[in-house]
Amino acid sequence: MLILHCGSFIKTTVINKLNSAYIRCMKMFFGYSRYHSVTQMLLELTLPSFETVIINSRFTFMKMYNSSSNELVSYLRVLDS
Repeated sequence: MLILHCGSFIKTTVINKLNSAYIRCMKMFFGYSRYHSVTQMLLELTLPSFETVIINSRFTFMKMYNSSSNELVSYLRVLDS
């Protein structure tokens, strides 16, 4: 299965692997056990979930893309419409 991510197609398995790595790194960095609840950890640390990071990144990218005055980016916007 493919999903649209920032204008290109990325396999869902890649996103899932990045999500797993994000969680594992947080658990190792902050000293949580492997089986500690991810939701509880995120709430305790007041950190965003991986999905939130992706959504915010996509929103920021699209906002910058749509407001860019660069000629190449403007040309790509015309092609998209």
